[in-house]
This record gives sequence, C-alpha cells and structure tokens, in this order.
Amino acid sequence: MGALAFPICELEQEELRRKSVLVLRGTGFNFWHYLPLLRNFRLDDLAQFQAIYTISGSTLLLWLYCLMEQGVITMSAASAYDRAMRHCLNRHGCMERVARMLTGRYPYRAEDFLRVFDLLTVPEAWRQTLDQLPLQNWRVVAHEESRQELLVLDPQANPTFAVGEVISRAVTWSRLFHLPFCWRTPYHGMLIGDFDFAGARVHRQFYEHLRAVHASAQVYQINRFRNEDRGAHHFIRVGPGRLVRFWQIIDFAAFYLGIANPRYLRAATRELPER
Repeated sequence: MGALAFPICELEQEELRRKSVLVLRGTGFNFWHYLPLLRNFRLDDLAQFQAIYTISGSTLLLWLYCLMEQGVITMSAASAYDRAMRHCLNRHGCMERVARMLTGRYPYRAEDFLRVFDLLTVPEAWRQTLDQLPLQNWRVVAHEESRQELLVLDPQANPTFAVGEVISRAVTWSRLFHLPFCWRTPYHGMLIGDFDFAGARVHRQFYEHLRAVHASAQVYQINRFRNEDRGAHHFIRVGPGRLVRFWQIIDFAAFYLGIANPRYLRAATRELPER
C-alpha cells in the first residue's frame, strides 16, 4: 500500500471538510481501491465537504457506498461485481466482439450497465434521481462527446436525471484505439461520456471549473498514481503504488476475456495504512 501524502485523519475534522473539496478520480475497472478510504466517513461527514466530484468508476463506487451506508445493500456487492460485469456486459463472444469492432460495430452498450446495477443493488434502484441522493453536494464529472465539452451533473442543475442513466454513460467510453467500443444513446439531449477519455481541452476545463467555483477551497484529489501537493491541490494516492497501469490493463483483460478476477474483493476489504 502506498503511503498517503496527507494524513486522512485530518479530513475527519469537520472544520477542514467544510473548507475543502473532495475529488475521486478515475480508477480503471477496480474502483474498489477507494472503498477503504470512504469507510472513514459517514454520509453526514461526506455531506460537509463543499463538493464531492466523482470521475469515471468512482461515480459508481460512491453511489454503492451511499446505498451501503443507508442499509440498502451490503459488502456482498463487492463480491458480486466481477461476475455481474462479465455476465451482463459480454453479450457477444470474445472473437465476435473483436470482429464487431473491426467492422465498425459496437461490441458493448452503455444501457447494459443497468442490468449490472440490478444485480449489485435492489431491482431498479438505479431509477433514483439525483435530487433523491443523500449527498446533495455530489457532482458527476463527465464530458459531452459530440461537442467535446466538460459536463458537471449535479442534483441542483439536473434533479430529475436518473442515477443509473448517468452512471452507465459516465463510466463508459465510445471508442477504443479509434475503433467503436461502447454505444450510448443521448440522454436529455446530451451524449454523456467518461471524462477520463476526453481530450486535454476538457481536462483543462475541469481545472478551470474548480478554480472558478471553489477559489478559496483546498482540493483533495484521491487518485491511483501520485502523492503530491500543488498549491491548493493535494493529490493523495490510494491503493498499491507499483505497476498501477499494468494492473489496470490486467483487470480490463480479465473482464474482456471473461476470466474471474478476485482483485476487486481484495481491494474492497484492504485496510488503509496505519495513521
């Protein structure tokens, strides 16, 4: 486990949380690395941050964590995640998926994630709308693929958006190696896509958004790659610090090939380093 650059116990102070923004950055398929950190906070604690921004897979994790804290689901979701992903999303055989990509067809559909959510939570919990979330300071960071513009979706601006419809699009990307990968339909007139697969211009827009909206706040960016302080931005690496990109590729390959992956449950049940 990589050491934390910033002692997490300081974020357990209410006074500091109220002056801070929490950003959960993308993780790859194994977003469970962030669960041990989230378990340090009750929902009331998380609600005290000025805002919580989630990117890519961390959006699904935070929603699942809210359901755990509300007693709707248990840690069994971490056990069920691997099989649910492989069973619900790999509708075509491995070679057929390759053939579809090479012939300009999509092997995956974002809407199939709704079936994953039904297996991980109670049926159709994903129909919960953003204004029904227990964290009204939650912001989902995505991008509008057709315009290549930043999208920040939240309960105030997008109250009637269904959580599952947003997450299924915010955690998937349209193209892989310039080939069609995951089809999605517009939602409320927007072609929502995974922020991590947006261009540099969209990433700059997000930093500009943070500076404009939270000019006086300290920003704690939970990530998989680095511990670093850059002015008001504190990057805190969570999870093993070695070969992160390699293991992200392994997780993707296991999913794509339909191979069981025990790494998700191990990540979810790992303890944070001693303070």
